[in-house]
Amino acid sequence: MLFNLILRNVKRNLQVYLIYFLSLSIIYALLYAFNAVPHHPVMGSLSGAKANMTNIFGQYMGILAYVIIMIVIFLVVYSTNFVLKRRKKELGLYSVLGMRTPKIVSILSFETLIINLLSLALGLCVGTGFLSILAKIADIMFQSGYTGGLFYIDLPSILLLVIAYGLTSFIIVLMNILTFRKKRLISLITEYEGSDSILVANNRFVVLCEFIISVVVIVFSLFFVSNEQNFQYFKGWGVLLVLAFVLAVIFFYSTMGDAMVRIIKRFDSIYFHKYNSFKVRQLFKQADQNAITIAILSFCMALSMTLLTVSGSAYNAVSNELQKYIPYSMSIIQSVDGSNSMVSISIKSKLREDSFDFSNIKKDTEITIYASNLLYKDVLDTSQLWSLDKDLGNRTVPIISVSDYNKTLSLQGKKGISLNDGEYFVNANYKGTEKQIQKFVKSTKTLLIGNQKLKLASPQVLSNVYVMTSVGNNDRGTLVVPDNTVDGLSIYQRNYDAIYRKNANKDYIKDFLEHLKKEDVVGNEQTYVYQTKDRLINMYLGFVGVVVLVLIFVGLIFTIISLSILSIQTLASTLDSQRDYDILFLLGSKQNRGLLFQQILFYFLVPELIGLPAFIALSKGMLGYFANYANTEVDFNFSYLMIYWLLFGLYIAFTYTISLRLLRIEKR
Repeated sequence: MLFNLILRNVKRNLQVYLIYFLSLSIIYALLYAFNAVPHHPVMGSLSGAKANMTNIFGQYMGILAYVIIMIVIFLVVYSTNFVLKRRKKELGLYSVLGMRTPKIVSILSFETLIINLLSLALGLCVGTGFLSILAKIADIMFQSGYTGGLFYIDLPSILLLVIAYGLTSFIIVLMNILTFRKKRLISLITEYEGSDSILVANNRFVVLCEFIISVVVIVFSLFFVSNEQNFQYFKGWGVLLVLAFVLAVIFFYSTMGDAMVRIIKRFDSIYFHKYNSFKVRQLFKQADQNAITIAILSFCMALSMTLLTVSGSAYNAVSNELQKYIPYSMSIIQSVDGSNSMVSISIKSKLREDSFDFSNIKKDTEITIYASNLLYKDVLDTSQLWSLDKDLGNRTVPIISVSDYNKTLSLQGKKGISLNDGEYFVNANYKGTEKQIQKFVKSTKTLLIGNQKLKLASPQVLSNVYVMTSVGNNDRGTLVVPDNTVDGLSIYQRNYDAIYRKNANKDYIKDFLEHLKKEDVVGNEQTYVYQTKDRLINMYLGFVGVVVLVLIFVGLIFTIISLSILSIQTLASTLDSQRDYDILFLLGSKQNRGLLFQQILFYFLVPELIGLPAFIALSKGMLGYFANYANTEVDFNFSYLMIYWLLFGLYIAFTYTISLRLLRIEKR
């Protein structure tokens, strides 16, 4: 009989549990999919640096999984409190009818456990499908070339869900026992929930001052964070600065209701227009009651949007940079001592000497880079360089002949350039010197190289990659000169670029390059450095791919938790306002549905008053930090943010539908 009562209660209160049920299901699905993807055959097919990144990804997810379990427990506790408030009269009535407290606690606990179990089952089903999608995304991101099936069941991840279910079940039962241990359930029938904020003064003038001060502090903080140059102050003052911002946001939401109502009331035509007075008071009453929670949610939502946008933008930037900086399958660099340059053998001769199998090579070329009599500080403004390039000014500006330059263009399938005697071009593709190079070509016309005076052929800066080194950290500035200009100049280095045949033995090439001898037949010490397209892809896409997947996972979890709590708060407020909607209906209002939707929409947007500006400021600051200190130029890409706003819209739709049914507006 008790079990039948529990099942009836679950069915009858399904609408109350729905948001909690859906949110928990999505979290279980994400937890399963992201925790299982490192074990998927797609990731197992990776090798080299990408395989190491897969192991790191698995370690990150192993740590994050238990953090997410704690977040799930928080959501369960929050939702259980909401359900308790919603059903306190029902539980009090059970006590009046003679039901003992342990039995009532058992009923409430088993109801939540059943909902939790159903969420687990749905989450596992959805997570299995989501895992297949995530595996396909990983296949594309890591360029694994996997050709097997995507459907996969991961038993350790299922065990993790069972552990999560067990922990949340234990917390639910423990919380219910502690809640009702000393409470007389009959008192729930008449229990009052009202409370006043301890942060807000009763004096309206003081409240207005608190509101204005909080706005000033918030605006200053956002401008401060948006400038990456200010990040240095967080080393010594980070805790104090963050604390000041957090307190300002809490005071902002605590005083916003009273301040905004007073401001809007000054405009009678707006305040008393139709139902505006009702909407304004309802909205800010909700905000005042949940000020601290909304402040925390605004931080979570700002963090979610920042993680999704910055991680997605970083991945797109690296992908685009890879296409630009890896035009060859392989590059070998030979550093040459200028005094012994005449006896140094070419790279290709060295490869032949060591019996390299050239049948793997489709086409190749070898070029020579010369040292000029110019230093970078002679031609560029080195005062505004990135910290990585602080010693660039004392380095020699490299020079390449136009014939060798055209060889690299031909290898890429591009058309060569024409250059007259007595002229030069500038080639550069490094973001850190982009502004300085542009300033140079606009102001400088003539250079003395060797014994020849050369004039600038065109202010247009070339951006060819004549040798692969790393992504984004390539040519800081090279002079392309006529062939006769390099006569008599010291050789700085030789570069060998090659493109593999379709079925080249990459393992053989990799092993050969790693064991390349460092001494030629004459006895001159030679330093050989190599780079391959595969290694760059593994290095950059592997690392960035792992970071992006982890950050997207964390961002989605924070988004779902934030929207779930907003939805639960909105449902609670809707139930508290049922009498107000009834009165409006009796007074002849036919717009209750529209009023309800506006209330829900506006309440969901309240945390965005701080969340959106904080997201923009934090993202701008982080991308600026990457550009100036991490040597990575990243442009905003808002496509990943669509995931956030899609979830935002879905939660509003779910909340509106459930609220309609709770108020029974549909039957009117």
